[in-house]
Amino acid sequence: MGSLKNEKYYDTIYEKSIEYSKPYDKSVYYGLWKKVMSLITKQPILEGGCGPGQFAKMLEDNSFKDYIGFDFSEQAIKMAKKNSNQIFSVMDALLGKWPQYHFNTILLLEILEHTDDLKILSLVPIGKEIILTVPNFDCDSHIRHFTTIDSVISRYGPYMDIIHAENFNSNASTWYIIKGIKREM
Repeated sequence: MGSLKNEKYYDTIYEKSIEYSKPYDKSVYYGLWKKVMSLITKQPILEGGCGPGQFAKMLEDNSFKDYIGFDFSEQAIKMAKKNSNQIFSVMDALLGKWPQYHFNTILLLEILEHTDDLKILSLVPIGKEIILTVPNFDCDSHIRHFTTIDSVISRYGPYMDIIHAENFNSNASTWYIIKGIKREM
């Protein structure tokens, strides 16, 4: 299991990694993103932990233009602004001072395994659609990972009424995709 990393760690990752400079359709996440995109039914969209904007660009190219993304990495947001015409902001999801933006759907893709996931979910307004992905594998920056879809449902089910849950296999890895509606706690 890895450890909690700060924004400078991610600035370096985004700056040096070839993966995060690729067009979205060349990314290792492309198949996962196609599936997530098919689950989006409501705009406007807010994406927490948007990274360098690859998925934002994919959304833009597929007529999802009512979007704001945020990330605590300044480098990620710098890259995102070059990659896409969507709106981006440097912001830490844990601070709860999310962009003043009316949204219907929040995307939390590949962020919850890196941070205080339950705090972030507690900050989502009641009634909002949540789509999240988490991996089944560990790495240096993952402070948790899941081994079954049931373990994901068990952790996040108290925060939302789950309407979709699935395993997604790609590139010899598994991600878990959950879609739900934020509920009262």
